[in-house]
Amino acid sequence: MLYKMMTQLPSDLLPCLIETSPHAVVIIDQDRFVKCWNPVAEAAFEIPATEAIGSVIDDLLGLDSAVSANSRVLRLAETQTARKSGRAIQIEQFVHRIPVEDQQWTIAYINDVTVSRAHERRLANEALTDPLSGLANRRGFQNQLETALKGKLTLAIIDADNFKQINDRFGHEAGDTAIQHLATQLVECFPDAVCCSRLGGDEFGVVLKTGAMPETQAEFEILRQRITSRQPQQHSFSLTVSIGVALSNVPGTAARELLTTADRCMYRAKAAGRNQIVIQPINV
Repeated sequence: MLYKMMTQLPSDLLPCLIETSPHAVVIIDQDRFVKCWNPVAEAAFEIPATEAIGSVIDDLLGLDSAVSANSRVLRLAETQTARKSGRAIQIEQFVHRIPVEDQQWTIAYINDVTVSRAHERRLANEALTDPLSGLANRRGFQNQLETALKGKLTLAIIDADNFKQINDRFGHEAGDTAIQHLATQLVECFPDAVCCSRLGGDEFGVVLKTGAMPETQAEFEILRQRITSRQPQQHSFSLTVSIGVALSNVPGTAARELLTTADRCMYRAKAAGRNQIVIQPINV
């Protein structure tokens, strides 16, 4: 049908449509020689039409055997490399077979979606990130936790002590500084964590791929001491944290059980006078 429609167009209109198309238009014959390479294809791949037309598409774009396995259809990898700049471009392609005399040619409409894909990834990342702390938000935390449940892990809930008093006495700017201070200490203490997250307000979460009691106790003690000894200089408040830790050596422990256990431990730390760590192993 497409070919019939094309043959019914005035002969001078078809080249105009190809030249002005917002898509990269590439046509190859059944031997994979390039027959058409419009200006958008030139810009996307950084290869002039004078070089492209008459070349074998595999040689022109450096396609490997996996991409070009079907020698009669143009199948490009989703990521290509532009010739001059070397930049990686992500593409979408729509391919049609067209009969030309006794051959089957291929016409491909190719879109450079690098910018739109990057925008989509940025939006997806923002949806999982807390803007104040730069850590994962609750949703991001839950996603990361679910992927880590297959192995041994530690889940900690960390809550700032008397945070409301900091806000009330020193203002919300000081409260924001306290949140950012806590986030910095978490990232520096646990650079290899599955996830460091601000769960909401003054509550944070950490997921680690470990289930060893002595090491876990020592790591969170370092965190507790760093938070108290490295107070933000621009404010005169004193910040401490209460930490509750659930430790599981059994792969597959339910997320709800880990969260509930860590939360209860955190409240036990509060009840014990704050600025404390309470750890509870989970035996399944």
